[in-house]
Amino acid sequence: MDEGPAILGLQLRHITPLRQRLEEGLAGVANALGWSTVAIYLLLALGYGYFLRAGPSGEQR
Repeated sequence: MDEGPAILGLQLRHITPLRQRLEEGLAGVANALGWSTVAIYLLLALGYGYFLRAGPSGEQR
């Protein structure tokens, strides 16, 4: 079973709100709590990107 499309979908799902929250933070709408959501979405997007590159065996491509 190829899990690549599912992981890619999850990564894109976390990049979209990351962009929105980042724009809100830079516009001055968000306080420190708003910036924490930026950090959370960034970590999730990076994590899914890592697993997308690693593949099912855990080895780097």
